[in-house]
Amino acid sequence: MESMNLHINMSNPVKALTGIVSYGGEIDMSPAGGVLVEIFPARKAENWYPGDPKHRRKRLHACFTGANGSFEFNVPSGFYYIVASEKNYKTTTALVLINRRRGEAKPLIVPLEVGM
Repeated sequence: MESMNLHINMSNPVKALTGIVSYGGEIDMSPAGGVLVEIFPARKAENWYPGDPKHRRKRLHACFTGANGSFEFNVPSGFYYIVASEKNYKTTTALVLINRRRGEAKPLIVPLEVGM
């Protein structure tokens, strides 16, 4: 049986596409090292998920998180999807707005949940 995905809309714009992938989210905050993090272009009101046959898109960048769960991408202002995935965990997809002038200067927290 395939695990369900976790979809998140980050509510406030951020200055940069940096963050931490964690097991259990903000409360538990166990860093998730070695997790694949990918970014894709997005549109504001779009409902997209990786592998969506109706809305194929090209991956812009990818990396594996460091031992402390951290990731960082240098991208211009705009909407992006962050996709974090690891075996035995639900794939997390987050819609993020980068606004280099007016965004918050804080890292994103991307939670991973155990898959079904």
